[in-house]
Amino acid sequence: MALMRPFVRALLLVLVVLGPLQLGLSGPASAHVRVGLVAPLDGARLTEMPTRLEFYVSEPVDASKVRLLHDGESVGLGSAVPDGAGRASVAVPAGLPDASYVVEIAVSGWDGHPTTARFSFVVGDGPLVRASGTVNGSASPGSLVLVLRDAHTLGVLAVLVLLGGLTFRRARPELLAEPGPRRLLLAAAVVAVLATATVVLLHPAYEGGRGWSDALPSRDVLTRTPFQRLTLVRLGALVAWAAVIRRPSRAATNVAIIAALVVVLTLAGTSHPMASRTGLVLGAIHLAALGLWIGGVALAAAAPRLTWPDEAFARWQRMALMAAGAALASGVALAGVLVLPAPASDGRTMWLAMLTAKLVLVAVLLTAGLRMRTAWLGGRSLTDALRAEAALAAVVVAVAGLLAWQPL
Repeated sequence: MALMRPFVRALLLVLVVLGPLQLGLSGPASAHVRVGLVAPLDGARLTEMPTRLEFYVSEPVDASKVRLLHDGESVGLGSAVPDGAGRASVAVPAGLPDASYVVEIAVSGWDGHPTTARFSFVVGDGPLVRASGTVNGSASPGSLVLVLRDAHTLGVLAVLVLLGGLTFRRARPELLAEPGPRRLLLAAAVVAVLATATVVLLHPAYEGGRGWSDALPSRDVLTRTPFQRLTLVRLGALVAWAAVIRRPSRAATNVAIIAALVVVLTLAGTSHPMASRTGLVLGAIHLAALGLWIGGVALAAAAPRLTWPDEAFARWQRMALMAAGAALASGVALAGVLVLPAPASDGRTMWLAMLTAKLVLVAVLLTAGLRMRTAWLGGRSLTDALRAEAALAAVVVAVAGLLAWQPL
């Protein structure tokens, strides 16, 4: 079908790009950082102070994020030195007394959520002060976390609208010529750029557990972690996409398609699906399918005066329902990829509850889509049905945004 060709091409390109990555990566990608103390071991009793601390972290870590605590006070450490195979070590200053010590390692995963792991050991015959465990989340003020989460969710919602516009760009350009969809696309481009820029600026403070005073990070901090680098790449792609949003030429369409691929890949690469390579592929397909479905519905709802020939509407409706089915199937598969390997925790229970709510809402949306077609065939108002479906879709995206910020 002509309406599906641009989007199908984009999906195929996503698979072509991600396929070699799946085969070529040396180890499993992980959104959830794995941290371990190698020497000394957690809970060890030593006869003398070690000269170096050796640890394993699945993500790059700065020396400033490795702390040795004695009686709650931080002991100055040297620079972390990579030893290969995911290990690193840091020098311990000489002259420290026999006592119980806590090693604290803070690092951020691909999904941008900070993780702090604590290990303990004791030198000499004194008691061991236990401080082991892993804490997910940030110590930043709740207002900063709220703004960051909402900016991310608004950015994703805007990207879905842009993906819907890319679908209609060649298939039914007369829809995009209508004032409503044209204004909606422009607003989506602006919101996507501003929301992503907000994430770029605020995330380093969130990652470091700091407040609003650190919301304008230096340039080296902006590129310190994979999450921040990929978000910067996405921001650049969104700026390029916004620059051609009103240009109907073939060259502008090609730029938009390339930018869309970069945006989809970087969004999938900075979310929970990075917990596995299969999850990365499923995440990209899930996002693309949602864009075809939800973005298309939103744009169609913004053009109440546009006349839909029976054949054109039936074709678009079939495509939208196929995309909805693909989004639901990939979402369920993602849940299995993410939840089954995850250990039992309060965060996991909350994540499952929110996922269940999202799936219920998606089922309601599918029902609304079927009723929309029934309303059209029965001669009732298509605009009202489209607007109701678009409103439900916005709620689904809001729940998905909460899921993205709920640690597993």
